[in-house]
This record gives sequence, structure tokens and C-alpha cells, in this order.
Amino acid sequence: MHVFEWLAAVAAGVAGMVVTFRLLADADLLPPKGIRSVRGASIGAVTLLLVLIALAPTGTPQFGAASLAAAAVALVTAPLVLIDRRDQRLPNPITYSLVAIALIFGAEAALVSGDWAGFGFALIWGAIPFALFFVMVLASRGGVGMGDAKLAAGLGLTAALTSGRLTLSSMATGFLIGGVFALVKLLSKQANRKTQIPFGPFLLAGFWVAYLLFR
Repeated sequence: MHVFEWLAAVAAGVAGMVVTFRLLADADLLPPKGIRSVRGASIGAVTLLLVLIALAPTGTPQFGAASLAAAAVALVTAPLVLIDRRDQRLPNPITYSLVAIALIFGAEAALVSGDWAGFGFALIWGAIPFALFFVMVLASRGGVGMGDAKLAAGLGLTAALTSGRLTLSSMATGFLIGGVFALVKLLSKQANRKTQIPFGPFLLAGFWVAYLLFR
């Protein structure tokens, strides 16, 4: 059952890997042999898996606004994680694109269904993570960057297309994973209170864990 839907989902994932590897190439992070290397193949496999999770979180492929916006997140997850780990920054073209894609898909769904109230609530829920991180940017004086706030906005709005619950659980899970990681680093003396730890990977990890488990 749903054979054609699964074929379409796999095709979307394979095609989407072109975007992922293009972003890696632009950031000088593409392995020398591309997908033929172990690292390249691993990145490709993770990207394909995330696309399938995005399109079929309940086991059946769906191609609605929420699923397609999540698939866009899947395509940029590996590049964002690797860029943030290396440079401790999250490129504006990628973070802004996530916000724009979620807005476009959400507006298109509202136009088709007529549920503009639902889209409005999604905008409100999606603004909460950005507002939270913007306050953290101001309060931390450099500890938290605007890149994190922009990524939180894109992930928050994408999650909100599914539900407000997913937005909150996504952020909470990201903070939990990041907090545990930082605590382990501190206890093992691999970091101190002044060590800057890229938070983008934890936001993305929180999004995917929540998307799969806490919808």
C-alpha cells in the first residue's frame, strides 16, 4: 500500500540531496569524493532519512504544507550543523529561507483550505521561539547569536504548521539536549563557563526528536 507515495518520497529525498551537497560545497565542507566517500555517503543517508521522516512521520507519506516545510529543514540540517560547528555561525541565506518556505507553504495551505485563523495561530506560535532567543541574544551579550534566533524562528514556524505543541516540545527538547551536552562537557573539564558552544545543532536535534516523538 502507498507504494507510489513512498516512491515519490524517496525520489524527493534523493533529489533533495543535490541541495544538501550544493550547500556543503558552497561552505567548503564537501568531502573530496563527494557522496562516494564514507563521510559523503553518511551525509547523504542522513539527509534521505530525515526527508522520509519529514514526509512520513506517522508511517504514511504526506505532502501537505507541514510535511514539505519539514522536508526543507531536512535538506539543510547537515550543512547547518557542520557550518555551526566549524564557524559558530548560521548563514542568513539558509535561516531566512526556512522562514520564507514555512510562510509560503503555510499561506498556500490557508489559501486552499480557507483556514486563515489556523495560519494566524501558526504565526503566533512560530514567533514564540524567535522572541525567546531574541531576549537571550540581548541578555547574553554575545553568548547567543542572532543566527540562533533566526534558526529558532524558522524551526518554530515549521513546527507550528503541525501544531503549537510541536513548537514548544521542539524548543524544550533542544534546550534539554544542549543542556545535557554542556553539563557533560563541564563535568569532564572539556569546557568551562566561558566556552562558546554552537547551539544550532541542538535546536535541529530537538526539532527532529520532537517531530518524530512529540507531535
